Amino acid sequence: MASAAFSDRQARIRALFEAYIEMYAARDDDLTTHFSDNFSGYAGSSDFLVKDRAQWVAVTRQDFAQVPQRIRIEMLDLALQDLTDDVVVVTAFFHIHLPVPDPIFSRETARLVLIFRLEGGGWKITHSGISIPYHQAQPGEVYPLSSLQARNSALEAQVVERTEALRQEESRLRSILDTALDAVVSTDACGRVTDWNGRAQAMFGWSKAQALGQPVEDLILPERYRQSHRDGLARFLATGEERLMSRHVEIMAMRRDLEEFPVDMSLSALQQGDTYEFHAFIVDISQRRQKEDKLNELQSQLTRSESLYRLLTEDALDVIWRTDRHLRLTYISPADQRLRGYRSAEVIGRSVFTMFTQEGALTVKKLWREGRGSPGDGSTSEFMNFEVQHRCKDGRLLWGEVLAKPELDAQGTVTGYHGITREITQRKQLEDQVRQLAFFDPLTRLPNRRLLTDRLAHGLASSQRSGHHGALIFLDLDNFKTLNDAHGHAMGDLLLIEVASRLKACVRGVDTVSRFGGDEFVVLLGELEADHARSLAQAHAIAEKIRVSLALPYRLVAATEGPPLPVVEHRCTASIGVMVFAHGTASQEEILKGADAAMYQAKDAGRNTIRFAEPLEPAESLF
Repeated sequence: MASAAFSDRQARIRALFEAYIEMYAARDDDLTTHFSDNFSGYAGSSDFLVKDRAQWVAVTRQDFAQVPQRIRIEMLDLALQDLTDDVVVVTAFFHIHLPVPDPIFSRETARLVLIFRLEGGGWKITHSGISIPYHQAQPGEVYPLSSLQARNSALEAQVVERTEALRQEESRLRSILDTALDAVVSTDACGRVTDWNGRAQAMFGWSKAQALGQPVEDLILPERYRQSHRDGLARFLATGEERLMSRHVEIMAMRRDLEEFPVDMSLSALQQGDTYEFHAFIVDISQRRQKEDKLNELQSQLTRSESLYRLLTEDALDVIWRTDRHLRLTYISPADQRLRGYRSAEVIGRSVFTMFTQEGALTVKKLWREGRGSPGDGSTSEFMNFEVQHRCKDGRLLWGEVLAKPELDAQGTVTGYHGITREITQRKQLEDQVRQLAFFDPLTRLPNRRLLTDRLAHGLASSQRSGHHGALIFLDLDNFKTLNDAHGHAMGDLLLIEVASRLKACVRGVDTVSRFGGDEFVVLLGELEADHARSLAQAHAIAEKIRVSLALPYRLVAATEGPPLPVVEHRCTASIGVMVFAHGTASQEEILKGADAAMYQAKDAGRNTIRFAEPLEPAESLF
């Protein structure tokens, strides 16, 4: 019964919200009948809290008077949260399309929060807050049309420039993907192909034009595996279970002519908003399987013909090796000298761990300790597969994929190990490049907004465990536009890079410096004092250090192939907003909003200054 009541309440509130949005879009004055007598709210272009219903009705009618024609609301996302049986919060994200020639608001994402409360048998709106990333409205305006129209042309030019930079970056990534030795296949959350590189075309026989939009399992999997793939995808989307994600699996694949062959597949999932995109890196391991078969055959022949063993392994491109039961090398093929530069005489008799980096050696030892083939215990006769970084004689590091198997005597005791090592450095670099593009700003190399959101969530979780405070510092460069106008965007990019460097120098290694967008940066401080007053002092000291550092003069020199350009000296201060938080005092959105509002207070106070957001009470005390 409780579940049914919950569903009915959710449906009722959703219907009321949709009716509210329709009346707002139609500029219907009956919208005001939905407001509670005990109402409060923030208008979208003001940070002033309206606490009187009549005053809010006046603001609403001023809004309708400024733009009397019907507007269009493009809904992006909607979430309902029951706080109590008679209080429901609705959060919506949407684009606003005004009936004006310039697309002023259509590119901005507005966030509307409505709090519904059951009053006298009916639901009323007791609070409204809308957040739209634009400047303050002029007197007499609700929407700041005049100021936004003035800067719209400048923003259009920036969009063109940034779009071209993104196109070039995408072209570079496309070149990498198309020349990769692995097949790279990307799909959407429904399993339809969204990308298909040149190696995938060569491996499976389908052209990119034929593959795009098709269910991936129909193109690369034998029919007997297709339903299992669909079930696994549905399970991941429903539960987040990552049984096959970020791991290497060996499965049978199928070419266009129905020929089946073994592949090594590595899967990764990237969350995009409320959906996912999936990437698969696929290697044809037909030849490797043949080499494994050769190894199994050699195991029974080795005692009779060591010369035959060497003949079969000397010319292999992958490194073939053997060890004794103590993991000391007894044989290694010449491929190791071609890859790492060591002659066999330099490694025979030494521990296999000397081949790896210190971190790699610890990783492999951990695998053995966890029971995946501990030396001498005879617990497994199956192949073990892992990736580890190797040291080269000339100081280089390379990644190798190791396939290892224990050798057992008649009593099942481990007498040694043998295996194959294959270089996968290029594949690892490609995976790192994909991750870099997804989570880091390409100009400053700082974490982007997506990664900042993830680390803020971790910061709140850490605060819950430790009881310590954290702080979010939101800063905006005060006179960045003058540099762009005077010297061009290339010089502005140099300033942003220098700002990123100074910010990183002002904080600890455990803190996060992020480029939030444009000339806005966010610094996330963790593990401050448990005492609120002391944490405020810590956050203020770091913010002041940042303010002083950013206010120092900048000497900017653009890179050029011709005669050296003159040095541009520029002074640029920052307006800084700070919000100190602890677990339970605010959500991620409230922390960002609070720091952002404090930053605007710093701007209003004359810039080059610091303002702190007022601390929020826990959500339970608001009602």
